[in-house]
Amino acid sequence: MVQENAIPKLHIYAARIDGTTQYQWEVTIMAPDATGRRVLGYRASGTIQDDLIKVVFEKGPEVHDENLPRWTPMNPTDRPDIRKEIAQKAASAVKRLKASGQDSFQHTIP
Repeated sequence: MVQENAIPKLHIYAARIDGTTQYQWEVTIMAPDATGRRVLGYRASGTIQDDLIKVVFEKGPEVHDENLPRWTPMNPTDRPDIRKEIAQKAASAVKRLKASGQDSFQHTIP
C-alpha cells in the first residue's frame, strides 16, 4: 500500500516537444474527494499548444485511494473540478516555462 506522503501535495512538469509548438505536461495533486472527507491523489498528463488554449488529457485523470495500492482511471464525467484544476496548473506551468526561456519547468511540494 502506498503511503499518502509518497504522493506529493503538488508536482508539475512541463517541457517543449522538440520541433513542435506543443508542450507535454504532467500534474499530480492531493485534493479532497467528492465528499470532502478524505484527501486523495490525482494525476494526469498530456499536451498543450503554444497558445495555451486547449489542454489535452492523454492519460488520466487517475485517482489514488489510500485503501488501494494503485492508480485507478476516473470516469470521463467524474470530478470536473479536478480536471479543471489540473488543466489550469498545466497551462500555468507552460506559461512559466515559456517566460523562463528554459527547456523544461518542474515544481514539487512534497
